[in-house]
Parts: sequence; C-alpha cells; structure tokens
Amino acid sequence: MNLSTENISETRAKVVVTVAGDEVTAEERSSLRDLSRQAKIPGFRPGKAPEAMLRRRFGKELAEETKRKVLGKAYEHATKESKLDVFGLVEVGEAELTPGQDAEIAFTFDLQPKFELPVYEGIETRVTPAVVADEDMEREVENIRRQRAEFNVVEREAAAGDYVKVTYRGEVDGQPISEIAPGKKIWGTQENTWEEAGATEVVGVPAVVEGVVGMKAGDSKTVTQEFAADHEVEELRGKTGSYSLEVHEVRERVLPELTEEFVESLNVESVDDLRKRIRQELQRRKDAERRLQQRNQIADYLVASTTFAVPDSAIEGETQRVMEQTMRENMRRGVPEEEFDKHKEEFHAQSRIVAQRQVQRDFILLAIARKEEITVTNEDMQRAVMAQATRYRVRPEDFVKELREDRDTLRAFQHSVQLDKIMEWLADRAKVVEDAAAAGGEEPAQV
Repeated sequence: MNLSTENISETRAKVVVTVAGDEVTAEERSSLRDLSRQAKIPGFRPGKAPEAMLRRRFGKELAEETKRKVLGKAYEHATKESKLDVFGLVEVGEAELTPGQDAEIAFTFDLQPKFELPVYEGIETRVTPAVVADEDMEREVENIRRQRAEFNVVEREAAAGDYVKVTYRGEVDGQPISEIAPGKKIWGTQENTWEEAGATEVVGVPAVVEGVVGMKAGDSKTVTQEFAADHEVEELRGKTGSYSLEVHEVRERVLPELTEEFVESLNVESVDDLRKRIRQELQRRKDAERRLQQRNQIADYLVASTTFAVPDSAIEGETQRVMEQTMRENMRRGVPEEEFDKHKEEFHAQSRIVAQRQVQRDFILLAIARKEEITVTNEDMQRAVMAQATRYRVRPEDFVKELREDRDTLRAFQHSVQLDKIMEWLADRAKVVEDAAAAGGEEPAQV
C-alpha cells in the first residue's frame, strides 16, 4: 500500500491510501475461504461448495466482508505510516473495490491540537473563607424544623406561610384557560389544590398564591394575572387572566420545639449532637464551595493562557452533549421541549460556545496528565462509582453493570474520572488567597 497526505487545515488532514489490485484480490480470496467454511449449502460439506455457487448466493456478503478487510488494513496503514497525531476519524471516502484493480481510499482525520502548556502549578485562586456563621447554623436548624412541621386547621384568615386548599378557574376574555391551553392545567383549572399563601417561589399562578392571603374557609373572590410577553404558555403571552378563587380550608404551619424528644426522632442523641452534625455538614458544603471556586478559576486560567485550534469533530460532539444536558435540566424545571425547537439555532450557537471552551480545557488537562503521568487507577474508578451511585440513588452493582454493557458510557465515565483527578491535582497545588468577595459560579461539565 502507498499513501499521500494533504493538510486540509490546522486540525484536519486527508490521507489517501492506494491499495494494489493484487491486495484486493488476496483479501477477496480470504473472505471467500471464510465464507466457504461457514456457509451451509444443502448437498455440500462445509468448505466444499463450488466457488461459482458461493459467489451467486453470497455475492453481497462477500463484497461487504472484502471491503471491511481492505478498509481495516488501509486504515491501519494510514494511521501508522502517515505519522499523524490522530484525534479521530471524520470520514471515509467511497471506494470501488474490484479484484485485480488498484483502489484509492481517502480517510479524513481530525488531528490532536499542538500547543505549549502554561505554568500550571501554583495558579492563584481567590476563595471565600470557609467559616460557618451562627446565622448559617440557625437557618439550617429552622429548615429541619420546617421539614417536620405539622399543619393544623385554623378558622382565621390565611396569613403568609399558611397552606390553603383552594379551587381556582382561569379565564382570558371570557374563555376558560383550560380550553385555550388544555395541556397546561396548572394555568387553567385546579380543584382542591394546596397553595402556600404568599410564597416567594411560585410554581403555578402568582396571583392565586398572593390572592389567598387574607381569605378564610368559604371565602370567594376574583384576582387578575398579567401574563408576560415571554410566558411559557404561548397562548397566554401578553394577555390578562381572571381567576375565580374558592377557599376550602386553611392550615397553619406549626414548627416542633427543639427538644430532646424531637432530636431523638431524627436518630440523634441530643440537641448538642444535632448542632454538631449540622455544623459538620455546613463545613463540608463550605469546603466544597471553596474547591469549586478553585476549579473554576483554574479552568478559566488554563483556557485564557492557551490558544490553539480545536478539532471540529470534538466541538460538535461536545455541543450535542451540552445541548442534551441543558434540555434535561430545564425540562426538569418545567420548561417544555417545544421552547428549544423554537430557538433551535440560538440554542445550538450558545451550546457550541460552551462546548468549545470545555473541549479546549479538556485538551489542556489531558496534556498535563501525560506530562505528569496522572492515570486512573482501579481505586479511582471504585470511588467514582460509589459517588455516582450515591448521587443517583442506585445500587453500585447496577451502575457497574450499566457501564459494562455500554462501551461508550464506560469510556465517557473513565474520561470524566481522569479529568476530575487532574483538576484535583491542580487544585492541591494552587495558591489560595482568601477573599470574601470571591464567587464560585457553575462547575464545568464532566470535571
């Protein structure tokens, strides 16, 4: 086999492999022998059927197997003899393979980017002090009490924080919203639903949540809701809704006292022990926040300090992953899938910007790993499996089984474990400056 190489761009090259006709013939003969041994033809023992019959019956399979073998050897020759630092295969050109005739096979490869690493040990990171304040403690104690609260029926008017059982029906210009947007029941009609009066974080209709404040069981009234121009329900955008409310019951939240009996129900020995555990958990969160700040700043520094062209195939693959991840997270928050379709081009462009930064960061991290000989051990994988299983509340053995059944998932998981290990190695060696104004931001995906 002979080859020629053409650099298409800084990160892409085409390699054309010329396969001699006698090599094509040899591979076809090899494929025919394999087929003869495996084929079951009535009246003939394996390997004894006439060649003409085999070609007539299995001509398509013979051509496909010959092509597979020729392409495999051509690919191996291209990657080895071209001396290219290949990142991935982008495309294989169409090739006509006829025994006895020379054939040209074109491979398009994306190449590993070439760049100089910046100084990466001792990167300065500014982090917030990891101090658990008394108000943090009291807030967490209050949250625990709120989680164990009782809700007692009261005859008075609802106050902010009470839970109210209410029926509401919405209209726009006299037409029921349940007819205007039948798939969005929360904006139309709800029977005997519970709402937290005056809540600041509202899932449903804000006017209803505010409207039930001051109402008691048996009361009725009408409230108005102005729908924003970018409201999630297209049919309601920029319109004014009228909601009739009927309150059936009001319940007051009663927090339990912080007694020894209460803390025992939490499987804690004493109030002091509860506060100790809370402080430890808050300290763990503070430490995690500091680490996240460090990792984000390290990633920002590495990307800003290193400029190089990134393979298009790497960016496209990461763009797709970013888009899928963003869609899952937003759909969990209630954003309908149709919203992504309406802004498809903008969504893809934004995701590509994020993906390019992340791919660039990953190339730098992997280059550091090669230089420092940072590898993933079995212990690293075991810890990562346990952490992932705990996070998603699945059995570790089930998660391991999923990894073993899907090679792509396993490779992606190993990749994320390696990147995480490199980032921790850098954070361990970073310079730490405490700064109360330091901000954390979001952690880069897969690190």
